[in-house]
Formats: sequence, C-alpha cells, structure tokens
Amino acid sequence: MSDSRMRKIHPMLSLDIENYTGRNEAEQFQAQKSLTGLVETAMREAGVDLNDCWPQFSGDGLFAVLPADTQMDRFAETFIEELNVLLGTHNRRRRPRPWTPIRLRMSLHEGPVRTDAATGIAGDPAVAVNRLIDAEALRVALAACQGADLAVIVSDRIYTDHLSAGYGSLDLAAFRPVHVAVKRNRYRAYLYVPNCDLFKIPELDRFSLPPDSPPGTDPDPPSGGIPGPSPSPPSPPAPNHVQPRTQSAHNIRNSVVNQTDSGDINIRDINLGGRR
Repeated sequence: MSDSRMRKIHPMLSLDIENYTGRNEAEQFQAQKSLTGLVETAMREAGVDLNDCWPQFSGDGLFAVLPADTQMDRFAETFIEELNVLLGTHNRRRRPRPWTPIRLRMSLHEGPVRTDAATGIAGDPAVAVNRLIDAEALRVALAACQGADLAVIVSDRIYTDHLSAGYGSLDLAAFRPVHVAVKRNRYRAYLYVPNCDLFKIPELDRFSLPPDSPPGTDPDPPSGGIPGPSPSPPSPPAPNHVQPRTQSAHNIRNSVVNQTDSGDINIRDINLGGRR
C-alpha cells in the first residue's frame, strides 16, 4: 500500500535552453556542460547544493526538486538574480566555437510530491512546473526581450506565498500576471524578465488575466487534481419564430398581433376568444 506520509512539500524548478535543437552536436555538448556549471554555481549562491536535490537533466534543460527545508523566499530571488548574472557573463565572454551562448526559460513552483517514485518524482506539482516551462507566454516574453538572457515564470503559489510580501530585492512591479493554457491545464502565473518591461510588450496582451479574475488561483486545486478547461457557457435558447421582413402591429388588450406581408398572423400573449 502506498504511504501518503511520504508526500512532502518541496520547491521545484524547471529550466530549458532556447533553440537547443538549432545547434550542432558539438554546440549541444558545450551547452549542456555550461548549463550544469551555471546551475550548480547559482544554486550554491542561493544556499542549495545540487547534490542534495533530485535533478533530472534532459539535454536541453533540467527539472529539479529541491529539499523540503529550502527557504524558498531566499532561494527564489537569489537564484534568479545569480543565474541571470552568470548567464550574462557567459554570453558576453565569447569564445571560439563550439562555445555557444545560452538563453534560458525557467519555471518555479512548489507543492506536495513523492521523491521515492520508481522512475522519478510523483505528484501534480511536478506536472505543473513542467507545464509552466512550456507556456507560450514565457516563450513570447523571452523572444520579445532580445537583450535578456533569462525569462522566468512563477506559479501563483510562489508569487503569493514567497514573493508578494516584498521583503526581497526583486521588483514586484515587474511581474506580469498571465493566464497559461497548456494541454488540458489552466494556470494563473507571473512572468518576470530582468531589465525588461513586460507591460510594454503587446504580444503578451492575449495572455492577460480577465479583469474579474480572482487572486490566489493556484495551479493545484485542493483535491490535488489538475484542472481541466473551463466549461463552456450554455448556448442561448433558439428563437421560436423568425422575425418577418415587414409587418403591421395592432394593440389588442395590451398584447401585439403581427401581420406579415404574406398574410400570416403571429399572436403573442393574447386571448384567442371571440371579438368583443
């Protein structure tokens, strides 16, 4: 029998290299090597040892579950800032090929997962963080901010529980709320690109939240399931008659009789008794 007590709340992240498949084998090899070094250094500066995590490298990226006791408030802002600085240094110290520049997309989330699953990590939050990294809004943000090296998307839970209090050094006004739809999943999340004003990018307008969207919508509902698409509104009832092209109207007992040019009579709300 599965032991639900093995579930613990863990922070987690996902990283993906932009245009990885557009590189040759030698460049891919170098990109993987560079990514590993950059992540290890940034994590160490944020107080986390990658060896204490549950990492899954995938060639063009990384999915990692952090220790349950990670101080997410500190880690989120420090890791973002350090990784951005390291990427900038890497990309601006050009070397002969097969050295290659790296631009990254990153997602952050947390929630209850099991780290003892047979093939890795089990739990809806692990699905959510990997859905967020594939968000079209995140790809659009990185593509639009050509001078940026890093584009970040954080779940509503990370933003609300760890960033919105404002104790850190990240500029909260730079986080743009967005609606994310990936496969059958729907999420509220926040975009952040260092030194880029996302509110001035019209390509992101189609991902904006509705004006009446309630705050605090988490990727993981209380049931632990992954939310599906919102149900479609019911269709309006079909009209019970076709409006005639021309008509004459006569008031009878506060009701209306409509006579069409074909001679038909449409009667609504009228007593069909004999003429008085």
